[in-house]
Amino acid sequence: MLVINKNLIPLKVLLFFLLGAYGCIWPFLSVHMKKLGLTVEETAIVNFVAPFVSILSPPLACLLANKTQKSKQVLIVSLVLSAVAFSALLFVPPTHRHPPRDPNMIFECGVDGGRVSVERCKQECEIPLRSPAPSSLGLRTCHYVCNEQLGAQGPGDSTPNKPYICVDHSNGTFCHVYNASGSAFDIVLNVPFIHFEEEQDKCVYPMVKQLANGSVLNIAHCRIENVGCAVQCLGFRDVDDPKALSPYQCQQIDGNPLLTFAAYAILRTVAEFFMYSSLALLDATVLNSIWDFGGLFSQQLLWGLLSIGFLGPIAGLLVDRIHSDHQYMTYAPAFIAFDLIVLFTVVFVSVMPSRVHSCVNRFGTYVDRMVKNAEVVTFFVMILCLGIPFGFFETFYYWFLDDLEADSFFLGLTLMVGIFPSIPLLFFGDPIVKNCSHVNILIAAFFAYVFRCVACSFFEDIWTILPFDVLKVIGNYLMWVAALTYCEKLGPKVLAPTITGTVAILHSNIGRGIGALIGGYIMSNFGTVNAFRVTAIFSGTVGVIYLAIYHFYLKFRRSPIYIETNLNGYYTPMETYRNGENHLQKPMLADRDRY
Repeated sequence: MLVINKNLIPLKVLLFFLLGAYGCIWPFLSVHMKKLGLTVEETAIVNFVAPFVSILSPPLACLLANKTQKSKQVLIVSLVLSAVAFSALLFVPPTHRHPPRDPNMIFECGVDGGRVSVERCKQECEIPLRSPAPSSLGLRTCHYVCNEQLGAQGPGDSTPNKPYICVDHSNGTFCHVYNASGSAFDIVLNVPFIHFEEEQDKCVYPMVKQLANGSVLNIAHCRIENVGCAVQCLGFRDVDDPKALSPYQCQQIDGNPLLTFAAYAILRTVAEFFMYSSLALLDATVLNSIWDFGGLFSQQLLWGLLSIGFLGPIAGLLVDRIHSDHQYMTYAPAFIAFDLIVLFTVVFVSVMPSRVHSCVNRFGTYVDRMVKNAEVVTFFVMILCLGIPFGFFETFYYWFLDDLEADSFFLGLTLMVGIFPSIPLLFFGDPIVKNCSHVNILIAAFFAYVFRCVACSFFEDIWTILPFDVLKVIGNYLMWVAALTYCEKLGPKVLAPTITGTVAILHSNIGRGIGALIGGYIMSNFGTVNAFRVTAIFSGTVGVIYLAIYHFYLKFRRSPIYIETNLNGYYTPMETYRNGENHLQKPMLADRDRY
């Protein structure tokens, strides 16, 4: 018979709305950065800096809550400031980057000789990389320029002013005659560029006829019939060596990219700082409520995930609806939904009958004991490694789907697909973890990322990729239940705050930041497909290593951390309630972790 614990109902409501609020905007943050004009590198930097700065957030929030004994007020302030900072992202000025193009090149030939003018795409001019060897320069659409007017004598073969381009070869001089209005065929010159002159918006390279050894080059000169006129041609780079003359491309940028990046980075860092503060107080409330009234951690987490699964697609539908009506992309509906839910959450926290628990002020105690325990250190390293693919996916998975032309509803739908299959597993999450072993769940999480990465690197249809989001059940949700409950088995209760706090920082802050930064670098320089494949190789390799270390070494050489002040002497895993009752934990089948 299903028994509802009435004492935990306020906690479930709080989880439902608080996590659901962040679920309204989380799938769209990276895509929003893309629409604002931030590059892959800038997106990676923001998602590296924000979680690293936020490492300080939970301990500061807990310290403030403990000192003031006003945990509710600290939670409310954190929620409000987080909502204000996230909403301010809508007002970041956008930057539009036009597609890169080759610089414009103009060949001019007059009575004083020839020169090539190259549009300046960099701050400084420089000698081509191949100099003093000649670079290939193509010429097309040649015409006269007389007093800044093109084709002063008019078109036609009968005009007396025809552009002549003469090319000196070792076996003679050959001249090309053009109509005054231009030409329909191209010629290619081999030109050395050994010095330059800087002008306001271009680099000018005078044409040199001979090399130092006196050899004659394939060089051009012109027959000018009118004084004050010159022959002008459009230049183009050699197809076989397109970067010989100018290795840089020009890109027109509308807006101020530095302002866009700086404003977004600061606001996003502030928003996540207070988001982590609110989540730290929420975690403390969940764990203390379970300690007071019983219940399973996974069943409480389930209510927050349900709201993310529902509200994410709804927010996506609202974004698509506004986009279809106004013909421009705006993520304002998702942020407005986020603000409204946060407002409701703030009101609910204010009148919530049960109090918001403050954090246990023991984070950082007995660190020396942890670093000397091989199983704890290995666990920490693997949690950090799990955070790396997590950070890459949280940053660039939605960016990747947007490249495949997925709409906002589909982005929200990925949350639903990952969460709804997890309902039965999370409802029985704690018993499943205890019977399958915490470590085996963590190993399976690595391989869940492998399969997701392989799908993204080989499939280009979003509906083919979508079913693989079901693996979030193992890679994200069940993994987190396994990690937090594993912390309870690695040491006595006095160590729990330090171990769980370290796990959260390693996975959600350090690992996530590293994954975003390295993944962004690979994605920018080697392509999205290769970034997913490298992530798959990394996840699979670490998963195999963890499997080998645990099942062939750690499993047979375990030594639980001993703390002299433990009331039980040597640590015996048990659930301890504040009413004084102790209940030994017995898995349904057997104790797979041998504690």
